[in-house]
Amino acid sequence: RNLRELAAILRDLVTASDPGDRKRVKEILLEAKNDLHARVVPNGSQFAFTRAAATLGPARWRQEQWGGAAQARFLSRCAREAEAGADAAAEQVRALQKRLFTRGRLSVDVAGDPELVRDLRAPIDELIAALPEGRAGAPAAAMPSIPSSAGVAIAARVNYVAQALTVPGYLSPAAPALDVLSGILA
Repeated sequence: RNLRELAAILRDLVTASDPGDRKRVKEILLEAKNDLHARVVPNGSQFAFTRAAATLGPARWRQEQWGGAAQARFLSRCAREAEAGADAAAEQVRALQKRLFTRGRLSVDVAGDPELVRDLRAPIDELIAALPEGRAGAPAAAMPSIPSSAGVAIAARVNYVAQALTVPGYLSPAAPALDVLSGILA
């Protein structure tokens, strides 16, 4: 019953948001940085694993970039730059909006009852029409070379150590024994 309102909210989020509010951009960056930094010590083992697993492939590397120590460093740098002047951060967000929120990069997947999908058609078409044309996304860049051993210093009185190894897939005869072993080591 609220499909039109939902589509209007989504359209506003991707077409009408303005990162020019320097005070708000600064608040959001500081909040994101503080939230991630506050999670490091209580979840240090997870951060260590995410960093160690980044060497195993592109998906794990992206996970480290988006939510691990690399993201914490990135947010710290953004917060420092926002302190110096939020204009640069606002311009970067504007550039990302123009690059990402286009019809050429859009993929819409709708699942539900046939009548729900039918009712969603018009609001989704309106959302698509509100976006600039744009181009399709470029293929993902190759994963950079990452050293297999790395350390990340944090301001804490505890150390977290992790090692990530490639193991056989689920269909391998060794998989059940490795699953039991992982439970023992955890």
